Amino acid sequence: NKDKVNEEEYAKLVSQLFLADYFTLDNKVSKNDVGGVQFVYHDYQESFTKLSTEQVYKYVESNIYGNRKQELPVVKNVEITDIMNGEFEHQEEVDENAYIVELAIEYEKDLGYQSNATITLIHSNNKLEIAKMS
Repeated sequence: NKDKVNEEEYAKLVSQLFLADYFTLDNKVSKNDVGGVQFVYHDYQESFTKLSTEQVYKYVESNIYGNRKQELPVVKNVEITDIMNGEFEHQEEVDENAYIVELAIEYEKDLGYQSNATITLIHSNNKLEIAKMS
């Protein structure tokens, strides 16, 4: 609700929250319970969810009855290692002031999941939304 928002800090926080939610699989009910979708660029949310259920979330066993015995990752910390502005083309638009954030992910226990990520956030409807993750 503020007139002036520190966009760089906003980009950092969205990136950290997204990765913590996305890669903490232990609290997910099933493979279809994809974390962090609310931070993804609205036009990409459906394909992002589909891709996630076919890759990262593919082997998450159902925990509807609370009896899952599968060991799944819990994110302990997400650290910003670098942040910069750059250009990002999406659809017919170009965001010349997109944020590219590099992060390191630390887990409570190393189960071999991704430990680094680069996230690109773009401006959309007065928000910053994730348009790319690698």
